[in-house]
Amino acid sequence: MRFLKILAIVAVMNPLVAQAQVGDQARAYGALERTVLGQMEAFRDGDLTAAFEFASDDIQRYFGSPEVFGMMVARGFSMVVDPEDVTFLDNRPEGRSVWQKVLVKSKSGESFVLDYELVPDSEGWKINAVLPVPAGGFAA
Repeated sequence: MRFLKILAIVAVMNPLVAQAQVGDQARAYGALERTVLGQMEAFRDGDLTAAFEFASDDIQRYFGSPEVFGMMVARGFSMVVDPEDVTFLDNRPEGRSVWQKVLVKSKSGESFVLDYELVPDSEGWKINAVLPVPAGGFAA
């Protein structure tokens, strides 16, 4: 009889655990979007220090300063500085990180798909890489 009670509790709790995990994932993905949009907003406002804070520790060590980081973004990823529109596409977990595809429409009307690698840290999520996705290399 005790076994049946335990089995009944597990049967009732299992969907609740699954719902909690889905809720955690949804909150995490909302946080991913806030991280990407927060960095774009900082770039738009010309606040390189704030934009740099959205980068992972590894990226911060690599570039060394917000100014050097800002120059790299201005040269290679100018579409994220002040985009006309941003649409979040699919994402995929990979180890501890999550790769988030983002469709960015520039003020000039060009569209770019960028793959953001986000990693967790004590403050939430940080951007660890941004890679351009070749045309035709994504699904909306």
